[in-house]
Amino acid sequence: MDIAKLIEQLKTGDDTAGPVLVSVLGPRLLGYADLIASDLPLVDREQAVEHAIETAIRRIDRYDPSKGTFPGWVRAFVRHAVADVRRRQPGGAPLRLDEEKTNLAVPEDDGEEEHFRPTSAALTALVFTAPEADQLILRLRYEESLPHAQIAERLGVSEPACRKRLERALDRLRRRATQDPDLNRYLDGGNQ
Repeated sequence: MDIAKLIEQLKTGDDTAGPVLVSVLGPRLLGYADLIASDLPLVDREQAVEHAIETAIRRIDRYDPSKGTFPGWVRAFVRHAVADVRRRQPGGAPLRLDEEKTNLAVPEDDGEEEHFRPTSAALTALVFTAPEADQLILRLRYEESLPHAQIAERLGVSEPACRKRLERALDRLRRRATQDPDLNRYLDGGNQ
């Protein structure tokens, strides 16, 4: 997708160009955030990138292509967003999210199920070994069946950012499942 065309659409007020720009620039900027803030948890880096892109979209009228590339311009917003995260957490990132947000529903009966299903066990293991932020958004969406708007409100992000976080969490689960020989066999629909 042509970034210059998306920028022009944004400048003319086309709101549909924003999400496309996020999907085009997001991975590149997340890679940049990984380079400059590898000490921060992934969720904080993702949030910094989301905030940077939202800021760039709001200030799109200030972008001057004669002074540099658009991704370079947005990288400055990423640096500022990372610095904001560090100012909010001067002692470093908390070791765990607060308990209210991370308590995963565990069945009261921890015993063996009557009908053990390997697919369910493999999927459960995959989710429980995912990063806490991924577990949280998956629990809110699929266990509590909350709509994206309510999840976004609980997490303190915009609804498009919430959708993107869920998409990234699911992508990470899929990648891990395809790389794990014990889980890979379930992806082709073989053993159920």
